[in-house]
Amino acid sequence: MRFQQLTIGQVFRYKGEEYIKDGPVMALHRTSGKQVLIPRSADLQPLVDAPPTPMTDTPRQLEGEVVIQIVEGLVEHCLQAFEQVAVDLSSEKRHLYIELVRLAREQALSALQAPS
Repeated sequence: MRFQQLTIGQVFRYKGEEYIKDGPVMALHRTSGKQVLIPRSADLQPLVDAPPTPMTDTPRQLEGEVVIQIVEGLVEHCLQAFEQVAVDLSSEKRHLYIELVRLAREQALSALQAPS
């Protein structure tokens, strides 16, 4: 099953860990609560025996451009923070990590533009 086929609040297993879908591209780790980006192409195993996780708040709907601005702002913030802490890394590693952040940005933006 693919991530986009799950409903919000549904529990699933991904790479041996349990998560709860809490948005179109994001999930919460079931025990730590850490939020992670799940690739659209990820192969998931829904956990039908797990009790559904109720949503405590009604999610608010954001316009597409607002979400894109939020993603862009987050990426910029991450890159600036990375530059401050990465002073001891080699230039090759710095370049690799920057490219990984940019790849995550592209995946997030692609997921936002994908049909539901």
